[in-house]
Amino acid sequence: MKKVFKAFLLPLAATTLLVGCGKNNPQPKPTPTPVIENGEISLTYIRVTVPSNGKIAFDCTLGEESGEKFEVYWGDNEVTTDPIARHTYKSAGRYSIAVTGNVSSIKFTDDKGNLLTYENHFILNIIFSNTITSIPDKAGYGISSLGSVYIPSSVENVGDEIFNKPTAIIYVNKTDVELAKWGKEWRKSIKEVYRTYLYNFEDFSTLGAIYENKTDNGYPSYNCSVYYCYDTSLKKADIPGTFTIEDDNNKVTVTVDTIWDGAFSDASSLKEVNIPNEVTSIGHGAFEGCSNLEKVNFGDNPTLEKIDDNAFNNTSISEITIPASVKDDGFGKAFQKCKKLKKVIIPNYSSLETMKQYAFLDSNNIESVEFGENCNISRFEYLSLSELAISSIKLPATLTWTDQSPLKSCKNLRTIDATAFKDEKTVPNITSSWSIMGINNGQINILVAKGMKDNFSGKNNWPVDGAEHRIHYIEVEPDQK
Repeated sequence: MKKVFKAFLLPLAATTLLVGCGKNNPQPKPTPTPVIENGEISLTYIRVTVPSNGKIAFDCTLGEESGEKFEVYWGDNEVTTDPIARHTYKSAGRYSIAVTGNVSSIKFTDDKGNLLTYENHFILNIIFSNTITSIPDKAGYGISSLGSVYIPSSVENVGDEIFNKPTAIIYVNKTDVELAKWGKEWRKSIKEVYRTYLYNFEDFSTLGAIYENKTDNGYPSYNCSVYYCYDTSLKKADIPGTFTIEDDNNKVTVTVDTIWDGAFSDASSLKEVNIPNEVTSIGHGAFEGCSNLEKVNFGDNPTLEKIDDNAFNNTSISEITIPASVKDDGFGKAFQKCKKLKKVIIPNYSSLETMKQYAFLDSNNIESVEFGENCNISRFEYLSLSELAISSIKLPATLTWTDQSPLKSCKNLRTIDATAFKDEKTVPNITSSWSIMGINNGQINILVAKGMKDNFSGKNNWPVDGAEHRIHYIEVEPDQK
């Protein structure tokens, strides 16, 4: 999938912020959207999740030179213009915060004004506008799960240990000389990128961060992360695998390889997304809360290696095939609370080796979990497929071990197909005689290959045939199933 767009591959420059929110306007204002012109962004934009066990507040310090006022939109129809703007969120939820005006610095504090020092504050994205000139010492120290931060070229001073968690990815657009003027400790917790540009995907109102990498042969390569979507009315996101950027002096091809943490989160109008072959990573909470998202289309030859936790939580997906390229350590709790999810497919030659604990927690309307005959699943972890609506399941031939109760509380389960195991050496070990069953008061039929009943009943912790008058092994020919 290749598209051509025009953009300016230039460093960001300082620019004057545009529209304000209007404190006395009686009509509720929608969340302001960033104004992007030639790669410049003119609005500080923050998305934050407040946990149930904590509070969070923000301090914004007015720029000293201009004397201009600024406005802070807190996402709940409240706008402030105080010289020191502070707002406290006391209830759990996800909020969008926008700041317009000549703000010189921002720091993140608890509800008493102290710098954050405790866990569980989840800042999804921070994009600083081009009026920000400094970031003080430990400005975001203590934020436990920082998705990403963009620091524009207008920033001249950065304090020590501005973010102390290794999840902080900070994009900078500075020369080595300029970076040397910043605090000594800021590099400890960030991933340095050689050069970064902002890019506006015009066809689906989404911001990307393009970064230039040094290569061994001396020629730079360009990759792009889908950073965040600011169009709340977006219905379909057709993410390009590559695109071309050009100006009067150069032309480069950019590969889209990452969808960032929270990039599309809470885009409530989004119904469909096309993810190209080039994308290798989908970040934490990337599509979380997209309550109307029904269809996720992967390319015909995906290279996707990671679907991070919460990536598709609380969506309306009805069926999903996990791409075979997804690595075992790159898949965990990505499809929780998906109430409309009915079918999950682990395809042939899947790189997954483990069904992870709570992989589909609260997605309890799943009626089918299918394993390709040549998949690599060898282990079911504790509660990995618990509380689903499945009535039957066919165990993959590669399965060798199950932890305690992987199928716990699958109350509709009546048939376990174990015909893939052809001799006694291949019969999986289970933790206890009831662990494969979980909790089910009905009859369970265990289908086994012809002549294999005695290799299951009472062996490798499998229950004895006839146990409690509800466990029955049934030998079948291949064509009987």
